[in-house]
Amino acid sequence: MSHNSKYYNKRLNKKDARGLTRINDLWNLKNSTQQTELLVEESPSPVQQADQSSVGNELNNDHDVDPQPIQSPSKKIKISPVVTVSTTVSLIESEIEKIKTDTRKAGVRLKYEVVYPWLYFSAGRGGYFCKFCELFGATKTPFMEGGVKNFGTHPTRLLKGHEQSKGHKETMDRYTMSRIKNTNVFKQVCEHAAATNEDERMTTRGALKKIFECVNFMLLQKWAVSANAEKFVRFVSKLGVAELQKYLHDDQDSTLKREVTYLSPTSITQMVMCISDLVERNILSEMRGKPYALLADESTDNANRSQLSVMVKYAIGTGTVTRFLGFIHLSKGDAAHISSSLEQFLMAKNLDLSLMRFLALDGCNTMSGVNTGVQRRMRHLSPFTVFVSCRNHRLALCLAHLIKRFTILQDVDATLLSLWKLFEFSPQKMAVFKHVQTVYGKTPLIITRAATTRWLSHLQACSRFVNRYECILDTLDGIYEEKRDPEVMGIRGNTTNKMIVATILLLCDILKPVNMLSLYLQESNIRFTSLPNHVKLTTDLLHGLIETYQEHIDSDTLNTTDTEFSKCQNIFDEIDDRTDLARRLRVNQHVDQTASPKSFLRETGIPLIYDLIAEIENAFSTGAPVLSHFRVLDPLNLPDLLHDLAEYGHASIQGLVNFYGTAKTDIFQGHTMQEPAMLDQTQLETELKTFKVHLFMLMKNEKLKLQDIQHRFMTDQVLQQCFPSVKQLYELAMLIPPSTAVVERGFSDEQYSDTKEKPTFTTAAGGCDEDLQH
Repeated sequence: MSHNSKYYNKRLNKKDARGLTRINDLWNLKNSTQQTELLVEESPSPVQQADQSSVGNELNNDHDVDPQPIQSPSKKIKISPVVTVSTTVSLIESEIEKIKTDTRKAGVRLKYEVVYPWLYFSAGRGGYFCKFCELFGATKTPFMEGGVKNFGTHPTRLLKGHEQSKGHKETMDRYTMSRIKNTNVFKQVCEHAAATNEDERMTTRGALKKIFECVNFMLLQKWAVSANAEKFVRFVSKLGVAELQKYLHDDQDSTLKREVTYLSPTSITQMVMCISDLVERNILSEMRGKPYALLADESTDNANRSQLSVMVKYAIGTGTVTRFLGFIHLSKGDAAHISSSLEQFLMAKNLDLSLMRFLALDGCNTMSGVNTGVQRRMRHLSPFTVFVSCRNHRLALCLAHLIKRFTILQDVDATLLSLWKLFEFSPQKMAVFKHVQTVYGKTPLIITRAATTRWLSHLQACSRFVNRYECILDTLDGIYEEKRDPEVMGIRGNTTNKMIVATILLLCDILKPVNMLSLYLQESNIRFTSLPNHVKLTTDLLHGLIETYQEHIDSDTLNTTDTEFSKCQNIFDEIDDRTDLARRLRVNQHVDQTASPKSFLRETGIPLIYDLIAEIENAFSTGAPVLSHFRVLDPLNLPDLLHDLAEYGHASIQGLVNFYGTAKTDIFQGHTMQEPAMLDQTQLETELKTFKVHLFMLMKNEKLKLQDIQHRFMTDQVLQQCFPSVKQLYELAMLIPPSTAVVERGFSDEQYSDTKEKPTFTTAAGGCDEDLQH
């Protein structure tokens, strides 16, 4: 595209200037009475002389310009055959009233306005004013309201007198204080304490404690702190808080008004910063010297800036916690920049990178790349770090992989999305849809959007489609009859396509167990070692669904099963009743509308379920082998019989011994990183073989989970002394993050934050309410 200005600005024509005053006329208004072009041998009337002198006085009687003598009107006056001289003068006066020009001398402007920076001239009000006294003045001065029209014979004396006046000096002090951006609350407290007695000091200290508690409560509730803090504190004071009542009761009396209340937005912001610093210091002091797991996920904020949210998981007491560290704003999206920014972020927090044991990221190539991805670069900094690909992301991608192999799923996705758009972006059509539902005696519901990589949204969208199928068809028919919109007809054609409808019914059945697994992965207290059991439960339910379908296909009793697909034949009959013969014949040229539910299950439904099972098993079987070796520590995986205990977990024990009992040497892009062995190889193997017998005896007495064994290690000193290496492995097993769902939930809380203090504010809020106790 050309950037020539002629392509962007409209060219003006002569017709655009019709009826407007010429610019030359505006400049010559001042001397219009002096121009003579025609000779008229007559003297002006007294009325004309008065009019002309008034015009001259108005033009020349200014405070800065020396009055010019008015020339006597010449006898050579330009007379129009239509417009008289008096009419011309009246038009000139009206134009002068509309246009006010700055007629000051250039020398005066340069001399006084430059020497005195507070001085400025207002052409609209026709006088000189003090810009600081107008904004911050408490007492009235000549340079405030009406302004100074004329400096008189001693302008310097007048200006210096105002500059040295008490009112102007107080104004300048207020202006200087307003320019201080970073008001220090601690300095205000110290200055106020020095000027008060001990009783007043204790009153202020007690009130400040309560104000801090109120601000902290608002942060935990995710309220807008700066705008509502004062109202909330005064409300709490009215509830009977003695410290606040004693400090703030004088604030209502204008005669005893306090100079410092600590309730201004600046003071509240400083309090939030103090809380943020305290929370951050506590988090960092808790986790220093301990092994930790790092969780990170990338997204964009409300200002469309790329950012990386960082959280850490570490042991505290008898359990673990996951806490928010901050946001990293990313200027680039490549692996080198992300890993470099993450390294600098951790070093700025004074965290030891060699203590990082697990790194949880999503499955994109930038993050999980084996050769140059973020996980590869971070593992080079800490060779004992194990990369964990988010299992929730991998589960969500199973549907995307199925869509590529089964084209009917693409049609289902397009149908559900187009149906959602039809009602979402048209209030009129949505009103029709709700009215139809009311006529059927059902609660008015809206269509749910089916996101491509979100299982839960697909299940909700499919269930809503099936439950309101007749209402949807009646709504589409009514809208099409009224507007004859081809888009509506296309959507109706898809909603009456038997293959699409059958696939939606099938998804309602197969997504129920899959969503149970997805919701489990989003919980905060799950353990990585127990995840395979839940995956097996999900695949078993899908296998059971296949057996149910096959059993009732052979007996021709699909409509009697307790599944959503049992409604398939009834919906097919409804489609046949609503489709006229001619349209049915046209459709049969492309699609076999006579397909039955049984043929659909044999050809499409059951193979799709088998592929889904394979996708889920593959998604949860990949990863570092050492992750699966930690299952030997879970008491739920122990054999039921004692004679099977000898061979239990032999391969897993050897895997843990080889990984944590040998030194690591990592070479990346010519740089070598060496790390000594974490544990003694012989001692670790001996302890693991001995401890599994002890674990078997504990399980016979009571049912224990992984976290229960960790709790016993933390509370039993004898157990710690007997199995010190096993204790460290249990601490690592508790740190394995199955997914980064907690990081994604953090984005939803902070997506509207767009301030320069955002990382600090989110540390204050996130450090308080995103501490997930495991």
